[in-house]
Amino acid sequence: MEPSLVLVLLVLSSPGIALGQTNIYGPCAMPPCQARQGVVVIGGFFPIHEWNHTASNCSATVRPGSGLQRLVAAQWAMENLQSRNDLTGNLALGYDLRDSCSGETYLRDSALEFINIGTQCRAHLANRPISMVLGASSSSLSVDMTNLLTLFRVPHISYSATSDRLNDSTNLFYRTVPPDNFQVLAMTALMQRFNWSYVSLIYSNDEYGAEARRVFQGREKGRVADGFPYCISASVALETPTTAAAVSSALDQVILNGNGVWHDNASVIVLFMAADKAQQLLEAAAARPDIRSRRFTFVASDALSGDVYSLRNLNSSLGLITFEPRLSDDTMVKQFLDHFESRTFASFPMIPWRTEYFEALFPSCPDFSAAPCSDHTVGSSRYYRADTKVASVIRAADIAMKSIARAVSSTCGSLTNCSDIVTSVGSIDGSVISSAIVNVTFGSGEANVSYQPASRSFLNGADPYQYTIRHLVPSNATVSATGRDIEFEEIGVWSSAGGLVLSRTPMLHGSTPRPSQCAVECGVGQFRDLLRTDEECCWSCRACPAHHFASSTTVTSCTRCPAAQRANALKDGCLDLPKSYVGFSSLLGGLCIALASLGIVATIVVATVFYKNFETPLVIASSRELSSCLFAGILIAYLSIFAFFIEPSASTCGIQRVGLGFSLSLCFSALLVKTNRISRIFNRKIGVGRPKYTTPGYQLFFTFILVMVEVLILTIWLALQPPEPLYSVAESNVELLSLCKHSGSAGLVGSLAYNLILLGVCTYYGVKTRKIPENFNEAKYINFSTYTILAVCLSFIPAYATVRSDVRPAMLVLPLALVTSCLLAFLFFPKAFIVVFHPERNVRSTARRKSRDYGRKRQAHGTMRNRGDFSGVATASVGATPDVARKADSSVADPVYLDPSTPLARQRTMKAADAGGSGAAAAAAA
Repeated sequence: MEPSLVLVLLVLSSPGIALGQTNIYGPCAMPPCQARQGVVVIGGFFPIHEWNHTASNCSATVRPGSGLQRLVAAQWAMENLQSRNDLTGNLALGYDLRDSCSGETYLRDSALEFINIGTQCRAHLANRPISMVLGASSSSLSVDMTNLLTLFRVPHISYSATSDRLNDSTNLFYRTVPPDNFQVLAMTALMQRFNWSYVSLIYSNDEYGAEARRVFQGREKGRVADGFPYCISASVALETPTTAAAVSSALDQVILNGNGVWHDNASVIVLFMAADKAQQLLEAAAARPDIRSRRFTFVASDALSGDVYSLRNLNSSLGLITFEPRLSDDTMVKQFLDHFESRTFASFPMIPWRTEYFEALFPSCPDFSAAPCSDHTVGSSRYYRADTKVASVIRAADIAMKSIARAVSSTCGSLTNCSDIVTSVGSIDGSVISSAIVNVTFGSGEANVSYQPASRSFLNGADPYQYTIRHLVPSNATVSATGRDIEFEEIGVWSSAGGLVLSRTPMLHGSTPRPSQCAVECGVGQFRDLLRTDEECCWSCRACPAHHFASSTTVTSCTRCPAAQRANALKDGCLDLPKSYVGFSSLLGGLCIALASLGIVATIVVATVFYKNFETPLVIASSRELSSCLFAGILIAYLSIFAFFIEPSASTCGIQRVGLGFSLSLCFSALLVKTNRISRIFNRKIGVGRPKYTTPGYQLFFTFILVMVEVLILTIWLALQPPEPLYSVAESNVELLSLCKHSGSAGLVGSLAYNLILLGVCTYYGVKTRKIPENFNEAKYINFSTYTILAVCLSFIPAYATVRSDVRPAMLVLPLALVTSCLLAFLFFPKAFIVVFHPERNVRSTARRKSRDYGRKRQAHGTMRNRGDFSGVATASVGATPDVARKADSSVADPVYLDPSTPLARQRTMKAADAGGSGAAAAAAA
């Protein structure tokens, strides 16, 4: 679409110019302008008058605080730059500086005039087209104007538009102030300094306010990356035009919740709006005693910075902080301010608004042509403050002049005698000027300025993004009759490189700033329980549960201490638990050690009795080799109990494993071999020869084989899972219990399972030998011991799996002690008792007499078992001589199996009894 057609559509769709209507100002009835003819003309817009939203036209009120200063500064800068021959040569550069009235309609009409849509209204400039435009003053106005000017390739440099929407690289837009996202960074830095984590937001619903609100809320949503969490209590938009009712409603929404209760926690209100709206809102807030009494603090954006005139009806007790872009010191800025502030009415530039301006500065003066009013200088007015945007205006004019001179030079080849060439061309191409803008250089002695392409800004070179922070205080000047003389005082600066640096703490409402928080800080050992998961600023404080700690007072959850630690008294850290173990001093440890000590003494005593009577018939009949194995296993079991109550280490844990499994396997293996031997001897069939492999050598060999299986299991266990202590928290939760890592391991299960298999086989043979002759009572005692041991083991297995960790060592030790005590009590105590207290029964005659009685009893009742006579059994050779007994003990004689009803059988039985070879004699002697 052609640009001219687009402009026609814009004109027809403009609120001020509709089809069939004339301009609201009338044909060519534009407000006056300050202009100078030239071959190349620079346009400019400045907010001199306020906009009347009710009448939709410029009001009669001049803003003495900002707009006119900016227009005069631009004119002064261009006049000074025009005088530099090295910059412009003899090329006449003109300007057309106008009042924007801060109105979108008028500004659009003026922009159309600039690009020759209404050429009849610019006859004073010979209808020369505008090559570049300075302004406008606000982001909302600049967005509309940029869209229009870009269509006709007219570059546009703003001195105060900060919206991030203007960062579009396709537009011919540039600026001399930083964008809003850096202003938001400066604001959040100040909020963090004073702990303002819960604030309210009021913004104008236009390009400036809506975009700034988006950036501010975006920072709030991404606050974690910045390290400062803050939340927005309420966000309210002000529409245009802004009525008193809308302002009052906005204030109510941010200071009261939905139930009409005061938001005392959100004591800071952030403002993103133009100066006129901010003035209206702040005056409404100052007029409400309920707001002043609650000490709300207003933080305003750069649109209000330094504009004392807009705030002339305020009181400094309102509590107001503003931000404004901070430019590097410039000699031209200082020169202009000295020049401007010293002007009287007579020496002031002859601009159309001179009289209105002085009347606004000095409302009490009726005539400025007579003293004393004629002597008043601009700087002496109580309403005058140097506008903070003057520096950016002068910088924009400087860039405009240099870039146009550069563009003209590239078009003409030289600035000398270039007027005719430019006149014939009609205007300099906007793309040429745009290229010259981004390549503008500044000479020595000038401001250190660099172009930032991302934000399309000309800013300070070393530290481009800087803001000055000011707050409203009573003026040091003479207080007027109203008593409301105020000024802005600098309290610090913020820069992208150096962060926030405060030169003083602002006194708001007569005191230092108070926090603006949704909740108070939590104490030590407490965490923030967020009331809403999407808002990190409102919480209730809760104490950390047991064994948890809060690393700081800002965490939202507590951290559990490691297994070996517990929270300290303050619950802000963890302490190592003191290490302990089940030792001799504990109740269970003392009981088990006492039991083991008694068992060791008993074992040594019984073994000593046996070995002192090693050659007696009863000891010989007890199978001395297997009895020695049993004594060794019992003693090892009792000794290994001590390892369970010594401080766990790799060595003690290894001793526990080996001692437990090896001692039980040694005892059960010897017992299994003994029961197997008895069963084989007494349960042979008639006519079968003597059992094989029943000599002492074979008995020891079989015992060794069975024990080696357990040794293999223990070796594999030690190799795959080396012994080591395991630390677990005791049930009391005040100490760290050190135990050996046994439970749950396959090695422990395999070791105990193998020993239970041995015990089960022993029980099986015990059942098979339960009906042997009643005088062979060793089998009876073996059966008693196996049954008891099996019951003990089966009862302690579930107990071990269910008890506390500090009791588990006892659940291994107690069954071990009971098992060995059963073996000692059932197998050896009766025999030791006979050997010590009834030695008369440990002789051959006793065995011979009882053997004879047994034989006669069987003959009388005919109950001799058809499996034969038991004479000559080695384990029953008590009645034999020592030499015969030793021989029988080392090589078992086959018993004579005959039919007891035959005379020969009865005769041989009696002979065997008389000779002392009865198989039942040993049992009777025992």
